Amino acid sequence: MQTSTSTACATRASQVTGMPNRRREDAVQSDLVDGYCLCGGLASTGELVELMRPHWRQPGVVLTRWLLGHKVVSFPSRALILLPLFQFERPRFMPREGIADVTVALSDLMADEDLAAWFLQPNPWLEQERPADVVAVDAELVLSAASRMHQALMARRLAN
Repeated sequence: MQTSTSTACATRASQVTGMPNRRREDAVQSDLVDGYCLCGGLASTGELVELMRPHWRQPGVVLTRWLLGHKVVSFPSRALILLPLFQFERPRFMPREGIADVTVALSDLMADEDLAAWFLQPNPWLEQERPADVVAVDAELVLSAASRMHQALMARRLAN
């Protein structure tokens, strides 16, 4: 199945923003869709399974394990689960080095949407670069930033 990232992003954006009175969740999802469309694109679970199919015997099972183990970035959007494509090495669509470590480190303290947003936001521990842009170049640096974020979230949680 050949899908164009821009077509997929346009489709996702219309699904997310289709309501006239957007709720906060819709605005957050719309921001995530817009951000990831500029950062490699998005795929639904079904689309990603099709992209993985030539390289995996049971791509649906593999993806389910990754999702349940919080080893990949994903977020819900209406009836879909979307996965940013920056996190996958081509052609096999394996998670990039460091992605699982970062997502496991932060998923216990962040909702899926917050974790997805963290990868898109300029990060003070990465010299204001976005983790999504840095992870392919320096996964250890992104993991270090995630560890610092984890410490900050734990400190905030303990203070409350």
